[in-house]
Amino acid sequence: MALDKEICLQINNTYFEKFQSKDLTYLRTIYAPEIRFEDWDGEHHGIDTVLDENAEFFEKKFTLTLISTTEFYAEFARNPIGYSNVISIKVGKETLNIVDELVFDDDYKIVSIYATKQ
Repeated sequence: MALDKEICLQINNTYFEKFQSKDLTYLRTIYAPEIRFEDWDGEHHGIDTVLDENAEFFEKKFTLTLISTTEFYAEFARNPIGYSNVISIKVGKETLNIVDELVFDDDYKIVSIYATKQ
């Protein structure tokens, strides 16, 4: 079954809102059990490990701004809908410009997050 692109986009955008508000309870509901998160600090597998990484980051005071979102085709995914998101995160005096790529599974759960600094 093909995923509804509007639902995926809504979840994509809500992810960033809930990340900004540090809502680990909500994030647990949209992460797939086998989620893979990779950024410049390493790779993390599984919902509890990724949520632990989120919780550690949430100890910091930060502001996240979603700048743009572009749909892409994720060839490796069972349901190939993905979104490339350009975001800016300000932590203290440092601003990180990041591209976050989110990919969804059959149940509209985020199965992969790949983040790179720009």
